[in-house]
Amino acid sequence: GAIGGVTTEGRVTDLITGRLPGLTIASSRARGGLMASETMLVTGAILAFAGLLAYLIVALAAGSGVQPTPGEALALLIVLAIFAPNLASGALAFSLGAPNLFVARSFGVGLEREVSLLGWGDAHPAPLLYLALLIPLIACGLGGYVARYRAERPEEPSAVLSVAIATFAIVLAVVVYLGRLDYSAGVLGEGSLVVLRASAGAALLLGMLWAVVAGYIGWRVAEAREPQGRRVPRNGSL
Repeated sequence: GAIGGVTTEGRVTDLITGRLPGLTIASSRARGGLMASETMLVTGAILAFAGLLAYLIVALAAGSGVQPTPGEALALLIVLAIFAPNLASGALAFSLGAPNLFVARSFGVGLEREVSLLGWGDAHPAPLLYLALLIPLIACGLGGYVARYRAERPEEPSAVLSVAIATFAIVLAVVVYLGRLDYSAGVLGEGSLVVLRASAGAALLLGMLWAVVAGYIGWRVAEAREPQGRRVPRNGSL
């Protein structure tokens, strides 16, 4: 609500890169890198949470053996709403390939496993879950595209991308660490337990790797779309 109120006269990117009183970013490289990292984080979080919801819907519709009562279903929706940021950060870390400890002891289900798309842990993901690899590819690729679009000197991609890569990976690792979900009892009933704990260290390293590779690809895609002999305007105007 506060962010919405402050940004009624401008975009969130404008807010982060200079609209707040006293906040000045002299370097256009830093400004472009921050905007690119913001694009990576926001896009990744939205896609990760949407993918998690889609997977839950598909799993329940396919007949997973879990048949919650109406009250339990309502409780599950409440949990999803309350812990949406935690779930989004955990799902985003999982999509990068980071190992993720998942524990569920509720609705008659007893499950505990550590799973990773890169083979870490004691469980192998279902084939459908490998579609999650598209999340960091899209998010970081779009961030690289934005970085190229906002670059002061587009012939030097490393300057802007280095800021975007470092910011994306560090912020993601901090959010993943702080967003670990360890939920017991409460609205799910006595003895219920839900744990979603991703590795922040792995998220840091893999976040850098994805941002480097996919971000550079996005940069080159933006460069290829630029008409010959013209530069992409940094402010979006011709």
